[in-house]
Amino acid sequence: MKRDPLMRQRPKTAVAKPDPLMPAAPPKPRASTMGHPPTRSTLSKYGMTAAEWLAMCDECGNTCVVCGKPFEDRPLVIDHEHVKGFKARKKKKAKKGGHTIKVRVMTAADRRKHVRGIIHHFCNRFVRSWLTLDRARAIVKYLEAHEGRRPKPEEPA
Repeated sequence: MKRDPLMRQRPKTAVAKPDPLMPAAPPKPRASTMGHPPTRSTLSKYGMTAAEWLAMCDECGNTCVVCGKPFEDRPLVIDHEHVKGFKARKKKKAKKGGHTIKVRVMTAADRRKHVRGIIHHFCNRFVRSWLTLDRARAIVKYLEAHEGRRPKPEEPA
């Protein structure tokens, strides 16, 4: 394939190689891993304190309730119900300035009531706002029915 002569080519940039004599920079601690509660602004979004977050981790035995694996250094999230008024909405403060402020519809105590627990970031993909107990039971029933129809593997003699 021919290159268009009018296309500009990116200049080659030199890649900096790490200096073997200089110590490597320590890894940045994740704010949402076990032993490191999220930032205050993240906790306030859920109406929680760092002490409540750590107590919630201890309550579930420092393991994810979805997959059953320990928290360790995996990223964690605060799982909550998606209800109307939970999220802050933007409201104009002044007509001339055009500044916006975030207004919370729910109080911190009300937001805290909708927190379900702390789970792995990856496992949070499976717990969605549309997943209710009725739907979860229907999914389990569907999977069990499929399991019953599936041919069983032949056992070696």
